[in-house]
Amino acid sequence: MISTWPLLAAALAQTPPPVVGGSATTSAEWPDVVLVDAGASVCTGTLVGPQTVITAAHCGNNIRSVMVGATDYWANPTTSYRVANTYRHPSYRNEGYDITVLDLAEPVTGVTPRAFAIDCAAAEVVDDAPAWVVGYGAITPDGSDDNSALHSASLTIVDADCSDDPYCDDRMEPNGELFAGGGGVDTCFGDSGGPLFLASSRYGNLLVGVTSRVGYEAATNGPSCGPGGIYTRADTLLPWIRSVSRDTLVGPDCGGTDTGGSDTGGSDTGTTDPGSDTGATSDSGTPEDSGSTDDTGNNANDTGGTAGNDDDARNRCGCQASSAPQSALLATLALLFLRRRRRGTP
Repeated sequence: MISTWPLLAAALAQTPPPVVGGSATTSAEWPDVVLVDAGASVCTGTLVGPQTVITAAHCGNNIRSVMVGATDYWANPTTSYRVANTYRHPSYRNEGYDITVLDLAEPVTGVTPRAFAIDCAAAEVVDDAPAWVVGYGAITPDGSDDNSALHSASLTIVDADCSDDPYCDDRMEPNGELFAGGGGVDTCFGDSGGPLFLASSRYGNLLVGVTSRVGYEAATNGPSCGPGGIYTRADTLLPWIRSVSRDTLVGPDCGGTDTGGSDTGGSDTGTTDPGSDTGATSDSGTPEDSGSTDDTGNNANDTGGTAGNDDDARNRCGCQASSAPQSALLATLALLFLRRRRRGTP
């Protein structure tokens, strides 16, 4: 355990912040939602096991620690836990399979890990299903505000198998990604890697999505945050997540108890990982420690780099990691430019 938040210091005072179209919330409401320290940037993550946090692959390899229990990470920093190993999905290539598993050096205590939307809850992951997003990201449509507080918003799963938006990754079809939000309710810069919770009236709030990137409308017509976005399906990728986690990762209490984050029961629904690129080099079998290099060959210890620096090209409004103040403008301009390199219009 790290007793203080060691790295973000003065840079965080101006770091862009959380969830568009939502409202301020507290860590008591979402105790398993954590701040991810990615060096010069921040992301959001979800505690799914005592020593397991899920975040986005595009947050990069320079992930050092996570902060647990922060309602406002700048005004009132809380306890941090060192990341011992980082496992990026082996098929991640700029957009699809945008998921990373963080292995903590010691277990988080006093927090119930979040359960996945599997087993008896799997049938509820459908179009028009209610959901929640939570994160430390920006709260204005252009993502330019300065905020460090936790926010949440209620929205709807629009396309549960991500078959309609041209920015969905066809390698992951079916059910490897989903599209959610819109109409001014969305995730934004700094929410990268944070949770999309299925709001099940019977089983509680269950992890189904990981904040990834913008969809076609936001990328072509704007604004960056508000038109909705694309989320990696954590429920579908659970077999891989389990393969690299030291913890027992579970689904809901299928006896009907609203657990929200039960540590009982839970087996796979039979859904399989929607394939991996057989030609891709695997990051998942070997942990990436603090001395590893990222995909570009840049040392992952370079504190001057931005999270996801090796794969900004597909990162989204609400999934692009917040950057330090000195690079915020450049990051925004880069995001606008890189959108033009996305898949063509339908």
